[in-house]
Amino acid sequence: MVSGTIISLLSTQLQCSKTSFLSSLKQGSISAVGPTIVYTLTAAFLILRKPFSQTFVSFGVPEETSRMLGVGYLVMLVSWITMVWNVHQSEKAVCQTTAKEMTDFKKKLLAELAEKEKQKEEHAKK
Repeated sequence: MVSGTIISLLSTQLQCSKTSFLSSLKQGSISAVGPTIVYTLTAAFLILRKPFSQTFVSFGVPEETSRMLGVGYLVMLVSWITMVWNVHQSEKAVCQTTAKEMTDFKKKLLAELAEKEKQKEEHAKK
C-alpha cells in the first residue's frame, strides 16, 4: 500500500505537477488488494502455484524454495498489472484541468502572442 501510494504521488507529480494525497492513498490501497489476494490464494492452494513452482524444481531448486519463488513470481506479475492501473487511474483523477488553470493558460498565451506581434512590428520598422 505504501509503495502504491508513493508511485501514485510520483506519477502525478511527473505527469502534471499536481499531487493529491487522498487520491494517491486510495489508488495505493486499491492496487495492494490484487497482490494480497493472489498471495493468499497461491499460498493456500497447491494447484495455483504448482505450474510455477514446478518450473523452478525442474531447474534443480529445492522444493521449499521453489514454492516461495512460485508464489513470489505470481505476486510480482499481479503487482505489475496493478501498478500500471494505479498510475493510469491516479493521473486520470488528479491531472484534470480546472477552469482557473485554463483561464490562466489562455491569458499567458494571449500575452505571449501580443509580445510576439509587438516584436514583429518593431522588427518590420527597422
